[in-house]
Amino acid sequence: MVGKKCVTFILMVLISSIACGQQVDKNGFRGAGGSVAFGVGFMDFTSLNSDLKALDMPVFNKTQRSLDVGLTGGAFIKRFYLGGSGSLQLGASASDTHYELKYTGGYGMLKAGYTLIDRSPVIVYPTIGFGGGGQNLRIEPKNSPDGNLPTMDNNLHVGYMLIDFGINADLISLDKDDGGQLVLGLSLGYKWKPWVGGWEFDGQHLQAFDKFYANGLYVKLNLGWGTFNF
Repeated sequence: MVGKKCVTFILMVLISSIACGQQVDKNGFRGAGGSVAFGVGFMDFTSLNSDLKALDMPVFNKTQRSLDVGLTGGAFIKRFYLGGSGSLQLGASASDTHYELKYTGGYGMLKAGYTLIDRSPVIVYPTIGFGGGGQNLRIEPKNSPDGNLPTMDNNLHVGYMLIDFGINADLISLDKDDGGQLVLGLSLGYKWKPWVGGWEFDGQHLQAFDKFYANGLYVKLNLGWGTFNF
């Protein structure tokens, strides 16, 4: 559910950004575009592993990798950047003879930035983003051991606020036509969650699980299209 909301949110941002890009020569607009983003996130699973270990359940890697897939887009107004992004986090799992655990998540945010380097065809700009998202932990029993959780599939979920610190570099095609320009970008950053709710299952708070922040670094490759006047 969180992932679908994030994708819907960022699609609206992309449509608005590209519409702004049609006014490149008006009101200081220098261009706009949208991209599909693929990357890897590195999350700190120390606190969650401690709770899982206390329940005799499998644990994740201390620094767990996830596949991040999403959309990003925005507009440049003079040297300022305004946009947004949204991603799904997939691929994190752990298992033992009794349980298989799968972690997924999703988030969306608004971003603002400032152009530091503007040397055609390269743009480099740091950004800060504010938003939120959700995390889901699916617990799938492989058999029926005695334990602290029912022997049925359990979906634990939690919401959080998010602040993102990033540095971005875009390579923009010099060939410009009525259809726009190709954009290849690289983004490096750090996701920080200043507030996280408690894990819940079936509407009830789980006392056995502490708050899980999963802060960490990420790297993403962006491939998209836009209209620019740099």
